Amino acid sequence: MHWFRPYNFHLLSYYRKFCIIICLPIFYENKHCQAVILIVIQLMEIARLLATQPYFARWRNIYRLVLELILLVFFVTVLVESFIIDAITQNNSATLLSAVSSFYRLGWVGFALVFGFNIGYLVLLFIDIVQGFRHTNREMMDEARRIYYYDKINSY
Repeated sequence: MHWFRPYNFHLLSYYRKFCIIICLPIFYENKHCQAVILIVIQLMEIARLLATQPYFARWRNIYRLVLELILLVFFVTVLVESFIIDAITQNNSATLLSAVSSFYRLGWVGFALVFGFNIGYLVLLFIDIVQGFRHTNREMMDEARRIYYYDKINSY
């Protein structure tokens, strides 16, 4: 079970990205299946984040959770848009105008979600860079170990 420990959080994030990238060409023929698999992978990532709490600071865990939830909502938006595309391609004159306007509005929502997600990660990257200038990796690891073992001793 050491895979779910906080120090492996970033390593497993690379596996998640690999699964996301690999599912796109595998399920290329069925666009609904692609979005559903992306949603399932993202739900598992959110569950893993909640189970591991990888960051010592509570605000960072909450911030990362919000970013992951934004990504989940984006994947749901992609799924809904794929159904709207099906409605548009049926070329039913009674529903065509509403489907096109829904697709347009939802596209802007998706754009805003991706933009917010990327800006949020840039902010997190900037915070990590500033923290890296203030402390060496060894100092941060020593502090994390000290706090971890102090909490273990206090829990007995």
